[in-house]
Amino acid sequence: MNSKPKENENLWIDLHSDLVAGIKTFSQNIALADIMSDGEWKLICADLNTKLKVFKGPILQNETKLQYTPVAIASFYAPDVNTKINTSYLAVAGGPYIFIYKNLKGTFKFLIPNIEPNPDEQNIWNLLKENTIDVQSGIKKLEELSKSGENLELSTRTLELLSIRDLNTKIQFVEDRKNIPIVISNYVVSMTTLKKSKIDDPKGTSVIIIGSECGLIYVIDHSGTKIISKFRIPSVPYIIVAYGSYDVEYRINIATRNGLIYSIKDGEITPQVLNIGSKIVSMVRLNTTLAISTMDNYYSQYDVYGPKLFSILMPDSITCMECFDFNKGKVYFKAVLIALRNYELRMYNEKQLINVYKTSEIIFSMKFGKFGVEEDVLVIISDSGSLLIKALQHSNLENQRILPKSQQEETINVPKKTKLYLDFIEREKESCVNMNQIFQNDLLRLRYKTLDTYIKMLKIGNAPQNYSTASKVKLSASLQGLGPNFRLNLVVDNTGEEAIYATDIVLEYDYKVFHFEKDFIQLGILMPNVPIKYYLKFRNVSENGISGMIKIFILDKSRTSPLITTTVKVPISEIDII
Repeated sequence: MNSKPKENENLWIDLHSDLVAGIKTFSQNIALADIMSDGEWKLICADLNTKLKVFKGPILQNETKLQYTPVAIASFYAPDVNTKINTSYLAVAGGPYIFIYKNLKGTFKFLIPNIEPNPDEQNIWNLLKENTIDVQSGIKKLEELSKSGENLELSTRTLELLSIRDLNTKIQFVEDRKNIPIVISNYVVSMTTLKKSKIDDPKGTSVIIIGSECGLIYVIDHSGTKIISKFRIPSVPYIIVAYGSYDVEYRINIATRNGLIYSIKDGEITPQVLNIGSKIVSMVRLNTTLAISTMDNYYSQYDVYGPKLFSILMPDSITCMECFDFNKGKVYFKAVLIALRNYELRMYNEKQLINVYKTSEIIFSMKFGKFGVEEDVLVIISDSGSLLIKALQHSNLENQRILPKSQQEETINVPKKTKLYLDFIEREKESCVNMNQIFQNDLLRLRYKTLDTYIKMLKIGNAPQNYSTASKVKLSASLQGLGPNFRLNLVVDNTGEEAIYATDIVLEYDYKVFHFEKDFIQLGILMPNVPIKYYLKFRNVSENGISGMIKIFILDKSRTSPLITTTVKVPISEIDII
């Protein structure tokens, strides 16, 4: 049996503790955000007692009464209605609503649509309403419908009717309700946000993703007024994590109550379904993996495409889990913080145990991020409702060493590739001077080769080239996406002193490889020093996702030769797995 991990309490220092805070909430109901847009990040807690609490440092700054018990909160940025400048908003999910707050004031709310009743069930109740069939025949038809395997689609009215044993009571139940329309309410159970276009912009516009009790996943625009995408999964979503940008490429992972994980990639539900084998406690997304904790006391990591990487058995049950994203100086890694019922807070970098911190109370929920003037703060809510705020000691983390193998949860076998990698590192340290000289020589040859290649491309017309001496036009082209869907970004700029009239953009490409929705654009007048941006979406339609070339021309209707041409090479595309 492995020995107990060594405790190390020098990694966290206490900033504040309030043992009588009386907060009862889960990790999905905690957010660290610049909610007032004043540059100071605050702690927002949606209490299960239907109160929204905002802490500025250790002080409770604001407390707002909520209409429903909150199930999740999320902070995001969106354009202000008046100034059109991105500002901070807070979304609070409760009941069938998403409440949007700006500067801690409710601005609007979004009601998710009700569920359409089962057509066969609706037809039976209509027959009962019109007295076309007698009540006993209608009850019999509803019983047959429930036994056909569609009971999950039936309304609560029908399920309540079928649960009554006395026939007279059933008849009275039908008479009292047959004239009332069937309404199946929908409720929010999980929520997160996703960047709309720029994934690396901390203040970029986001969209809201919610999961409902009926297994529906909604993507709501940043204004919180309309649904832009809708998906259906065969189970109730419990946790939702999203990565990427909605306009370019994204992936949504949904953990359900029955221990399955579904994935949505670029608007389509993928056929791969992860069966974890146990009820899921928490799920966080790391770089390319999903860290999952389950009720059978296991901490596991899965590749986003499905394969299981490893599992570690914890010494006690897991209460919650949080992503630890650290990037300071020479140290950068994403780790996982795991809270156990035996008062331990463990930090794992993949399957390596980094640190064990002993707490005085059981951690009920936690959140890691920026708070106030501190960059790396861990907010802890205990089972008794205490609020604990701890800061990370950067110097101690940089000097932190992986605990010895004897203190790990399992023995780690170093692969041959890792040993070879370590040998290469030692060789680089010994031959750094020679390697640098070789690198400089290679760099010089690369510059000469680049110049020679560019001259050759000019001769054959594949490089950006102005054919007109009278007009000065600049054309910049860039490519976004990994495939099969791409976006071509074009910037056209007239650097001359006179306007250019009647210009067009024309694309030349292989129709067997690519498909553009539009390959001809009328530019019209190009004013001097006024750049014009265009975005063209296209798709690689080849079976193997082969690469290809796209040639771009800017034409002037008064000239026989193009003003400028350029060529974009599209790399080998990822293909959809069916």
